[in-house]
Amino acid sequence: MEPNQPEQPSVEPSTEPVEQPTTESPVSAEPVVEEDTEPTTEPVVATTAPVNSTPAVAPAGAVNPGKTMGIVSFVLSLVGIGLVGLILGIIAKSKSKKAGQKNGFALAGIIIGIVNIIVVALITTFAIMGVMAIAQKCNELGSGTHIENGITYTCGTSSNTTQSY
Repeated sequence: MEPNQPEQPSVEPSTEPVEQPTTESPVSAEPVVEEDTEPTTEPVVATTAPVNSTPAVAPAGAVNPGKTMGIVSFVLSLVGIGLVGLILGIIAKSKSKKAGQKNGFALAGIIIGIVNIIVVALITTFAIMGVMAIAQKCNELGSGTHIENGITYTCGTSSNTTQSY
């Protein structure tokens, strides 16, 4: 024992039951701080938690900022407006990713939008090729109605042609 501290009376164990605190009794929220009488020679080291560069996963009930736009992207891609659906899907997916959430509608809008654009490009290519083939055949046959191999070609006259009465 140190000479500056008063002597504490010894406490003998008792056989009486110890009262447990109830929820009705006030409990002090302040921590008990003991004073250290001797200086420590241990160095104080500050620790920091590592910085996580990836966004934390949002709780299940959090609002997804790209959800509505993802649904719009999905619907527009389904109805045939693939380019707009693709663009909105990419924006919605980006917003959701920044919030740390997934967006299945945006992903579906992106995929369907890409497929839609490819299908429209193929149909347009074949339509242009067909019109060019018919135009070439009409150049060979001349103006008027022609039947060749069971196919009827009706080739118009150009506007530069003069008609006599």
